[in-house]
Amino acid sequence: MGRGRVLCPTHSRQRQWPDFGQFAPDRVETCTETLLRQTFAHANDMDMPVRLHMAQGEMELQTMRRLHGVTAPEWLDRLGLLSPRLIAPHATVATEDDLARYAAQGVTVAHCPLVSARHGSTLKSFSRRKAMGIRIGMGTDTAPPDMVLNMSVGLIMNRLAESRGDAGSAVEFYDAATVAGADALKRQDLGRIAPGAKADFAVFDMADSMIAPRIDPIQTLVYGATGRVTRATIVDGRVSMRDGEVAGIDLIAARRQAQRQFDGLVAKYPERTFQHPPVEEIFPPSYPLTHHASEVSQ
Repeated sequence: MGRGRVLCPTHSRQRQWPDFGQFAPDRVETCTETLLRQTFAHANDMDMPVRLHMAQGEMELQTMRRLHGVTAPEWLDRLGLLSPRLIAPHATVATEDDLARYAAQGVTVAHCPLVSARHGSTLKSFSRRKAMGIRIGMGTDTAPPDMVLNMSVGLIMNRLAESRGDAGSAVEFYDAATVAGADALKRQDLGRIAPGAKADFAVFDMADSMIAPRIDPIQTLVYGATGRVTRATIVDGRVSMRDGEVAGIDLIAARRQAQRQFDGLVAKYPERTFQHPPVEEIFPPSYPLTHHASEVSQ
């Protein structure tokens, strides 16, 4: 650490595994028993983790009960698939029995508080689940993919859920974003700065005017910053981002391409939405446009 900057261990590519790093069936309610059994069999053979969204929303909860008569965690438990290999976002509708199963089987919850809060839900709560012995790592799962912002929102939502201003700490969320995530990936060489670990870290500007005054680096980062104070990221000893420029990527062109792709996706939403409402109903503007431009100019 020097000159008002703090180094943070990050996650990098999985060197000894294939490039994708994990098996990732998407949503539990769209997966068959055969698919999941085959996925976990391959994961066991290759000693790789499996990421599977489950216990994340009311639609999934009701669908699983209709299809299988039980919640998703109970279904996987009956199949013998709950294990330390499983990374399970988001656990926001998990029952106490479900969470007890997670704790007993060593499942890691991928906690993504920003996207959950946007949809009016939260983990109830980070502190209680940690006290149960559940492994929790931090995720993003939305735009912006800002881990610093997720640590901040996670701490706030945890304290709201607990109705206590001292519930949880900045360092607990920082550890969840670094060492806990690396451990869930079975990577002892990631998520920490230590002999034998990969040279992976992020550089945050503690002198940024938007987060002054400082307390200590970790509390200052979690309480008062977003990922916009990130000045550089180093992955496996190589600079991958510096001052907003990502190595090998034209960000201006990439942003334009992403917007074109998103606009095309939005235009197709009426085709895939119940009763096919127009785009304006699916994505209503913040303020209704009630006048034509010619009328406004007059």
